[in-house]
Amino acid sequence: MEINIGGNIKRLRTEAHATQEELANHLSLSCQAVSKWENGVTTPDIYLLPGIAEFFGVTIDELFVPDAGGYRNRAEQLAVLFEYRGTKENFDKAEAEYTKLFAEGKETAEDMFEYGYINQQRARKLNKIAEDYFKKSLEAGYLNAEAQLLHHIAGQGRHKEVIDKYEKKVKDDPGSIRNLRLLISAYGGHYADGPDPEKAFAIALEGLERFPGDASLLSMCGDLCRGLKNMMKRLIITSDRSKSTPTWAIIITAWHSCTPT
Repeated sequence: MEINIGGNIKRLRTEAHATQEELANHLSLSCQAVSKWENGVTTPDIYLLPGIAEFFGVTIDELFVPDAGGYRNRAEQLAVLFEYRGTKENFDKAEAEYTKLFAEGKETAEDMFEYGYINQQRARKLNKIAEDYFKKSLEAGYLNAEAQLLHHIAGQGRHKEVIDKYEKKVKDDPGSIRNLRLLISAYGGHYADGPDPEKAFAIALEGLERFPGDASLLSMCGDLCRGLKNMMKRLIITSDRSKSTPTWAIIITAWHSCTPT
């Protein structure tokens, strides 16, 4: 059976809603060269086949199969190319095509899945970039980057990693309020949305006994209190009011720093 690669290229290009010019630009060729392939005048050189296959999101073998099936649409082709290449340029092209597809109301359930998948892959890449640059910023001496790095890592579910890190730091340097604050954040997150906010609150209370009146620790107690009002109510009900202990005074201070609902 005669294989018409030019016919396959034309069919794939038509299915992809791509122009001869777009394919030619991708290959750094003239439109006339693409036109000659599609009309059977010439065939593409072997070294061009990987680039042609890449453009259409197919394998080189598929270019030579008479009934080679293309993808559902151009969006899927570009999504596959992004999964292979992983560059921002590839992602932007795929996203633009999916946006167009959604605007026209022509998407399928598979299209929606694929769009979600490439965004997930892109998010992983961006998370890695963010983490790398937070670390570089911290290494360069910008201390504010440390807290952001902690929350970034914890936000990916890597709570144990940051907890273990700051448990060790506090143990190695018990006089560091900074490390203590970061340990509290590792357990408590923002407003008690961390893995163990009660543990965070307990550490904050212990910290205030060691560093009385520290504004940052008082603030963290207040923030945690907002997310732990039920626990605070239990503490107030069950605590012995007759004992004027530092811990009781701290609980009252933290409680009053909350906005009642």
